[in-house]
Amino acid sequence: AKTGGAATKTKGMPGKKVPSK
Repeated sequence: AKTGGAATKTKGMPGKKVPSK
């Protein structure tokens, strides 16, 4: 889950939605 939402937000890529989140 951390790799899904946290990583996405940290990278600043809101367009890339990970299935984990």
